[in-house]
Amino acid sequence: MNLRISAVVALLLTAAAAPALAAQASGTVNASATVIQPLTITQTQAMDFGKLVMNSAANAAGTVVVAPNNGRTQTGGVDLVSSTPTAGIVSVVGQSGSTYTVTLPASAVSLSDGTHTMSVDTFNSSDTLATVSGTNSIHIGATLHAAQNQAAGAYTGSFTVTAAYE
Repeated sequence: MNLRISAVVALLLTAAAAPALAAQASGTVNASATVIQPLTITQTQAMDFGKLVMNSAANAAGTVVVAPNNGRTQTGGVDLVSSTPTAGIVSVVGQSGSTYTVTLPASAVSLSDGTHTMSVDTFNSSDTLATVSGTNSIHIGATLHAAQNQAAGAYTGSFTVTAAYE
């Protein structure tokens, strides 16, 4: 009797599974990938805040702002001396028609004369989101902070600019 019940149950399970197998279908899916030209970023012009002098009569710290369009302004105890300030410029090259973002430093970087320092922050650019069309030039401005009695000297430093595809 147990053998007969087992045989009936096995037959019912087989019959129930058969329609599920008959309802199956399969198909193919194509796959592809496109490798695009990597982005390159190269400095084409260094940022230069120009010449400045600390105004001892003002007895205060100050700032110099160089804009992406090479404009220059000052605040506080800084006086501007005739010179040619320049925004930093980087060239970005990549896959034509592809969109990329530009990331500038979020925190201050230091310029040094070997002994003394000044900080640079508030980086800004002519483009933070762009589409590659040959070579793109990104103009970068920032704010230089000079201390009240900032020592005379030639201050230098660097900062990182990153371009990444969207």
